[in-house]
Amino acid sequence: MLGLCQVERKNKEKDQLVRAVMPEFGNILEKEKSMQVCEVCGAMQASTDTEKRLASHLEGKQHLVCFLLLSHAVIHDLSI
Repeated sequence: MLGLCQVERKNKEKDQLVRAVMPEFGNILEKEKSMQVCEVCGAMQASTDTEKRLASHLEGKQHLVCFLLLSHAVIHDLSI
């Protein structure tokens, strides 16, 4: 089994090979790395989003439903 350092090294090698073959892919990788996953609903969010956009996400249907489901699971001691 590969150690964490070996995995990181292999990922860097993969990124370098992909950039050598497809230079425009580097821009895609950088955008992907600036994304964050919402811990509640799993939605991808840009790390550079404004407070207004973040508030809009937190008030959204998907986020609220996931939050309610997780809260219900914790209250009733259910494992998800």
